[in-house]
This record gives sequence, structure tokens and C-alpha cells, in this order.
Amino acid sequence: MHLFWLLLFLALVLVPGIAVLKLQNAQNTQVDGSAQGRSQRSESKRIQKLKQHRKTFKESTPKTRVGSLFGQLQEKPHCAGVLQCHTEEVTCFAFHPKKRCLLSCSSDRSVRVWWDPMDKQARFSSVTLFTCAASEYKVKFPDSAEACCWSKDGQLILFVLSHTRAIRSYDVLKNKKLLSGSLDVVSTQKSSVKDIELDPLRRYFVTYDDNSSFVVWNMRGSVLTRVDTHQVRNNQMAISPDGRFIASAGFIGDVYLWEILFQKDSNEFIELRKVIDLKGHRAGVKGLAFSHDRKKVATVCKDRTIRIWNIDVKYKLEEDAKLLFSLEPWDTQVDLLQVAFSPDDNLLAVVGNDSVAFYLLETRKLITILRGCTGQVGIDIKKFSFSGDGTLLATIGQGQSFISLWNVPVMPSFSNV
Repeated sequence: MHLFWLLLFLALVLVPGIAVLKLQNAQNTQVDGSAQGRSQRSESKRIQKLKQHRKTFKESTPKTRVGSLFGQLQEKPHCAGVLQCHTEEVTCFAFHPKKRCLLSCSSDRSVRVWWDPMDKQARFSSVTLFTCAASEYKVKFPDSAEACCWSKDGQLILFVLSHTRAIRSYDVLKNKKLLSGSLDVVSTQKSSVKDIELDPLRRYFVTYDDNSSFVVWNMRGSVLTRVDTHQVRNNQMAISPDGRFIASAGFIGDVYLWEILFQKDSNEFIELRKVIDLKGHRAGVKGLAFSHDRKKVATVCKDRTIRIWNIDVKYKLEEDAKLLFSLEPWDTQVDLLQVAFSPDDNLLAVVGNDSVAFYLLETRKLITILRGCTGQVGIDIKKFSFSGDGTLLATIGQGQSFISLWNVPVMPSFSNV
């Protein structure tokens, strides 16, 4: 009997309590859901505003910045113009060996020839040689050219694609039509090709990467030889104007000159051998260049020295190359990156960070400096080159989608440093 009354009491007390708890939980869940909904809606609005802000920033700000940058560059002394040649980063460019005609490659997957970059209608007087489609190589990423060069006669163009590392050639005719070249091979180097150089006599070309090796090819796309320079890392290579020597500069302070030999009657490859060693720099050589008379080599080094060497020596009799003279950098803190002789060999142009200095070789004097060639603080010059006629100098900065054109100093009108 007592058990009956106990169970009845518990039923009368606990059932209403449970019902009250369920009601409270439902109310709390409704409140939390409403608050969570409001929070989610607020977060969604915030994300939408952020996306809209990013879209507005992407569409308007870069154009404004680039337009302002163009204006700043064009106001600089000696600036001949700014070529808005691509929609994305310019990966490489090369001047025609005799004219102002300019070849440019970009990560926007196009390779273009600008018949005269100083023409105000240059955008419409150019021709797109090649646009790489991802489907062509059945890969998921788009391909683009990362290195290019002209033949000495200006008829042949070589360029290397970045992902597939395919090497392409094109013949450019006088009537500006294009013929697909016969060369279509894949580089055998382990990493991306850093640059490509073509023999002026069109017997061979050279490709090299960031490692310590380079590959010599014939014009049919067969490997003639593969060389390890033992310089730890390649900084720059160059072929002499007569095609006789290949020069290599790297992480160590020595510059090597390799002689390439062919049969006189058949042009069949014989061998490649190291014949000259330019010693004296105390750190890695960043840039080198042959003079157009084939008798000198200029080098710039991480130790901030600029040197001119005489390579017109009897190396077969073990005569060493001679240091002709050194030039003082215009700033003791500048990082020297590249060097080039003007087409007439009267001037030496030296790149230091975002500036280009011109030295008159006859007097060994610094005559003028083009400062801020990239227009952006902290952006160094990635590549520079004289035009074939010697009237222009072109520069591109790291990551920039345009090419800056500069008037080459002509003595005595340009004499102020």
C-alpha cells in the first residue's frame, strides 16, 4: 500500500517538472537559433561586402596604380616611353640584333613581336606569334614562355615554355607573316630553363637553368653535349659574337670560357672544352657580356666590382686572359646585377638594383645614371638590353607587365651624372 502512494506522489511531482524543462529547452533553442540565424546573416553580409571590396580593389586599384606608375616613369629624364605590352608579368624580352624590333614573352601565355616599340600605335603594330593553350599539352595548367632570343640575321626566334620546357622556333618573314619552325623539342634540364642563347652562325644553341649545368643543342634539336660547370649555380651565360666561345658565370668568383669546335667543311660538332678562366673576383659573378669586337668580356660581381678583360690572347699557348681595368661603382651599397656593351662598344651599361649606369669606355668615366627604372621602391631590374640600332635601352622589373624604354646617352649631350 505504501509503495502505491509513493509511486503516485512521484508521478504527480516529476511529470509536470519534466514538461516545464522541455518547454524551457524549446524556448532556449528558439532563441539560440534566432541569434545564430542573425549571426549567420550578419557574417554573410560581411563576407559579401568583403568580396565586393576585393572585386572593386581588383578592378580599379591596379589600373590606377599602373597608370600612375606609367606617368611617373614617363616624367623621368631620358625616358622614351613605357610599352604596355602584356596583361601579366613579362617573363623575358629580346631586341632584334639590328633594329628596334622587340620580342616579348609573358605569363599571359603570349609571345609577341613589336615592329617598332616607339610607334604610338605599337599595340596595333604588333603580332602575336604564339598563344599556348593548356589543352595543347593535355595539362591542367596554362603554359607560357620563360626565355627567348633572336638569330643574328633577325629571321629566327627561339623560345622556351615554362612548364613543359618545350623549345619552339619561328621564322619571321619580311612581309611579317610567320612560318612554324621545325624545332619542337623538350629540354632535358631538371628545372625551369633560365635562358636560351643562339649561335650567330646558327650551328647550335645553349640552354641553362639555375643549377650548375648547361646543354648545347644542334638546330635539329639533338643534344650535342651536356656540361657541368662546377660553379654551384648558373647566374648568366653568353655566346661570343662569332659563336666561338660560350662564357659561364655562377656562384663562384671565376668566369669560364668554353671553346666549341666544328668541322670546317660539314659543320659537324667535334668537342667543347674549357680554354680560359677569368680569375680575380672575390664572390659570385652576377653578370657578364662579350664586346661586339669579340676581344673583351665585362663582368660584374657580388663584391661590387666591375671589370673589363682582354680575351684576345694565345690561350693555346697557355697565355692567360688579362684584366684591362676596373670601374668604380656609382654607389658602394648598390648590388650589381647585369652588364652590357653598347652595339658600337663605346658605352658600358651596368645594372645596379633599379638603376642603370653608363660608362664611356674610352675615358673610363661615368657619364650618366638612369635612376628608378622600375618606378617602384624595392623592385630590381630583372632584365635589360640595348636595341639593335643602339638608340634605346629596354628594362623590365621583377613581376612587372610592361617594358620601360630609355634613350641611350649620346656624348657630349649626356654628360651629367
